[in-house]
Amino acid sequence: MIALKDNKVYTIDETQKKHYIALGFDIKDDDGNTVAYGQGKTVPYEMYAELETAHMELIAAYERLAGDGLGEMSVEELKAYAAEHNIDLGQATSQDGILKKIRAAQKA
Repeated sequence: MIALKDNKVYTIDETQKKHYIALGFDIKDDDGNTVAYGQGKTVPYEMYAELETAHMELIAAYERLAGDGLGEMSVEELKAYAAEHNIDLGQATSQDGILKKIRAAQKA
């Protein structure tokens, strides 16, 4: 197996694996498959931003499927729903803002 970090590549055996992981080296088996990642790794901001966007999309999809149907309503429909249920929207004008106000009122 090999240990990789930056531009360094070392051939190691199983007894050295833990030591090199602790030093931050990634370990690959003889077929080139990653066996372990080195300690102290961080995620690049671009990858974090992509994951955060995907997470928010997942939350929105879950809310749409949760059964209340509010996430699929237009701004006008949400305003009508709020008026029908005597929910004060305050300064909210966007779909997300109105949804937050409605859901907060429903929890209260």
